[in-house]
Amino acid sequence: PIAHNDVRGGLLWTTGFIATFILTETTLYWRIRLAHQMGECVLRDLRNVMMRHLLSHPLAFFHARKHGSLISRMIGDIEQMRNGLQNNLFITLVQAGQMVGAAIAMLLIQPMLFLVLLAMAPIMWAINRHFRSRILDASRTQQESFSRVTAALAETVQGIRVTQGFAREETNAGIFSRLVYALADNVVRTSRLVALFLPLLELNAQAFLAALIAVGGWMAVATGGSADALDLVTFFFLANLFFNPITLIGTQLSEATLSMASAERYFRILDTAPAWQDTSTAKDCPPLQGKVVFSNVHFSYEPDRPVLHGVSFTAQPGEIIALVGHTGSGKSTVVSLLSKFYLPDSGEIAVDGINLNAIRQQTLRAQMGFVFQSNFLFSGTLADNVRQGKPGATDEEVLAAFKALDCLDLIES
Repeated sequence: PIAHNDVRGGLLWTTGFIATFILTETTLYWRIRLAHQMGECVLRDLRNVMMRHLLSHPLAFFHARKHGSLISRMIGDIEQMRNGLQNNLFITLVQAGQMVGAAIAMLLIQPMLFLVLLAMAPIMWAINRHFRSRILDASRTQQESFSRVTAALAETVQGIRVTQGFAREETNAGIFSRLVYALADNVVRTSRLVALFLPLLELNAQAFLAALIAVGGWMAVATGGSADALDLVTFFFLANLFFNPITLIGTQLSEATLSMASAERYFRILDTAPAWQDTSTAKDCPPLQGKVVFSNVHFSYEPDRPVLHGVSFTAQPGEIIALVGHTGSGKSTVVSLLSKFYLPDSGEIAVDGINLNAIRQQTLRAQMGFVFQSNFLFSGTLADNVRQGKPGATDEEVLAAFKALDCLDLIES
């Protein structure tokens, strides 16, 4: 339009350019917005599903696992999955779409040169397969190492009284330092694999681009110039559009494999079924009078290491029973079995003549009060903690509970 002094054509081209720019930026805005919105919705559901699944497990599940490792699943692994959903997935889809579009256009323009391009596929597949498995293994190790660091930190904070009581500050700091160094080494190992993988992709792409130029030049000379120069230039432009995403997709591989490793760890916990649940015939617990009967109860936390051997006793309503014995004799175990935190290996436990197996565990515990050996306070006020057993308790009921426990001075002070 400029060469022909075409003002109208120039305005149309300018308008088209501006419209294309606005469309591109608008598309980018919606892509980023939808990617984050979709990612947050998915991760919100993943966290809720994981929390409900964890709460469905009996006490033995948590005793057999480090709490920091479970926290790592909920926080670190899901956060890593966020990167895969919000960043890698959409970028990879856009770049893959660009490659497909460029490939179709090249096939229509120069089928012969496109065959040269197809020869690249087996080499790319072999490189990707070789490095993908190794990067995935390294990513798994990296996430497991991160989990150990989180677990060590959680244990140190939770057991700070024991740490300081036994003067283990330097010892625990040394253990944590070794775990952190191991994590750094694993991250570096993953980075080395990625650093080797990307140049090989780039080298392969440049080699085939050079091959395309050589074959295209040969076609132009061999046909005496009959090959359309414009088609060749267009083909090489499309080839650049095809090769550029390959390096970018390769760059995403590191984060993508970390996301895959995190997803594996997440679903490994989610696929772990509870060791036991209430039976389908279990019913809500009726109002209890408090008669407890243990009949020849046997129990062990681990196979071949029994804790209770045929325990039998009866406690009448209102009767005070004291269990006396040395540490590890099973006193706390009896209370845990009565609370249905565990199921006995054999024998029967009944409350008011009802076998505990016939009662839903939550409705049973709702009628019981516990004073544990080690106290735990949830975030919030003292009143909030008192309301844990009865969320709708009034202020008067809370004060009455403090008075009954002779703890009213905690409120008044």
